[in-house]
Amino acid sequence: ITLLFTATDCAWSNGMIERLNQTLVNNMRCLINAPGERKKWHTIITEVVDTYNETLHSVTGFAPAYLLFGKYINLCPIDICEQDLQEDRKRAYENSVRCFWKNKQRIDRNKKNEELNIGDEVFVDVGNKLNKAKLDEVRTGPFKIIKKISPLMYKIDSNNRSHLSNIIHKNKMLIAK
Repeated sequence: ITLLFTATDCAWSNGMIERLNQTLVNNMRCLINAPGERKKWHTIITEVVDTYNETLHSVTGFAPAYLLFGKYINLCPIDICEQDLQEDRKRAYENSVRCFWKNKQRIDRNKKNEELNIGDEVFVDVGNKLNKAKLDEVRTGPFKIIKKISPLMYKIDSNNRSHLSNIIHKNKMLIAK
């Protein structure tokens, strides 16, 4: 198992999980606000997760319940639908990798490749842009980078500011000149 670090308040550092959460919330919203009886979210979460797991995914081409547990949702007679779980898992992985690289190329087209190093001083974006007053500061700092966790994640010396996380995504930093 590989330990991954993600920055707080930075959805793109953990995109797959954020996308899953968005899908589950949208599905729950539809069921909660359906005409008729209004339901509480905790009474429908199991139904929403099961529906999600039994739905064919556009990237892998398979339902998660099938890939994880071999649970096949019969949409056609079993003798017509040939299934080989190991082969299907391999195809799903290849489909995911292909989609990843396609999306990476699209995203990297407009990306600035500015290198950050240990010891560099940076300003850090402050909070959520939607929930602040017009004249609040946009960035705070400068702070010194003390560790490079990955090409996109850095640990900074936040000078014991309790409101600021020590692990920051590269997109939330600006080099102090």
